[in-house]
Amino acid sequence: FSTAIVAAAVTAIAAVAYFSAPRPSSTATQVRLAAEARSVAAHSGTLANGDAFSGDIQILRYADDPTVRAADAPPERRLAALQQMLYLNTNILDSLSIGDLSGGLVATTDPSIIDVRTNAAFLLAQASDGPAASDITPAAEGGSFFLDFAAPIRGDDGVTTSILIGRADPARLWARTLATTIDGGRTIILKNDGTLVVGAQTHTLQPFWSAALAHEDTLAATVDGVNSVCGIRNIGAGTHLDHGWRVA
Repeated sequence: FSTAIVAAAVTAIAAVAYFSAPRPSSTATQVRLAAEARSVAAHSGTLANGDAFSGDIQILRYADDPTVRAADAPPERRLAALQQMLYLNTNILDSLSIGDLSGGLVATTDPSIIDVRTNAAFLLAQASDGPAASDITPAAEGGSFFLDFAAPIRGDDGVTTSILIGRADPARLWARTLATTIDGGRTIILKNDGTLVVGAQTHTLQPFWSAALAHEDTLAATVDGVNSVCGIRNIGAGTHLDHGWRVA
């Protein structure tokens, strides 16, 4: 069972780690390879969900910080508290911002963020009055990707006063998942539309792959002329983190 980098997605696939192999010559071999791919995908899926929900738990914990929650805290004190969270904690978030309920920016550790009115995670958290996450979004055309976590900041009376937003780099968020390999295989993250996000070089890999869903959790793929088998798993299925991302 040889291993090669693979990246594959159909419209319904979002995140994948590839484990390539020659096209099986018998039904028994095909069944064995598919079973092995599903087993590895199950492990990768567990890690990917754990990584994603670590960001979710972190933003909830930060939103409950006394200084962050204090509506009468001076802006500079709130900003210092946000910066301290990023500097002193083992962190998967790259920046923290606070938006009031109208979308005005109260504080941010990222000077490039000047408004949260159109921020997807902010809008979802505002509408649900609960934790939310955005889809994976390109920072700029052809640039890197990010995703945002958000959580309501509540006063002592339990009423939501503002929204805390934490921005994460997918490569950092899923660092543990991406580092997991089987026989030298690679793990990558894809979006629903097949956009390659992290885990491989898009410009070298993407033009050379094609794939077809062989089973609900298995793909038959061709990568640069090599026939492959990979397993897939959803990330955050059935939760507010469910944006169609998958890992395999």
